[in-house]
Amino acid sequence: MDVDRGVRVAVDTGTVTLGSDRSVQALKLGKGKLVIIAKNCPEEVRDDVMYYSKLSDIPVYTYDGSSVDLGSVCGKPFTVAILIIKDPGDSTILEAAEHEAAENSVGIFEAAENRGFSRQRKRKFSPASKSKILKVMR
Repeated sequence: MDVDRGVRVAVDTGTVTLGSDRSVQALKLGKGKLVIIAKNCPEEVRDDVMYYSKLSDIPVYTYDGSSVDLGSVCGKPFTVAILIIKDPGDSTILEAAEHEAAENSVGIFEAAENRGFSRQRKRKFSPASKSKILKVMR
């Protein structure tokens, strides 16, 4: 069974969480057995998912397609950048994702520290914005 079919069966018969906000919340609570991320997922969201999945010891699989492709595989009329499989149902997606990752010699666990991101993001302000902020603070 390939990953596309496994995802579709998991969506139909199991329990999944779609969307980046709800997925990050579920990862913070340690819920889920597998995270699937679309290839074109925004970097900031990807960094959050990688960080929290590492803390929760939940494997991450990078789907070899865009969020549009992942949405259509799920049978949804919208894009899906991230989905978490909480219960695979009748699907063998966990084994299929692991098998495909081994075939492609890509580990199912992606190390967050290898991505070179920092949890603290610095906001940059232009000189004009700084002066407006200072005026408001006075």
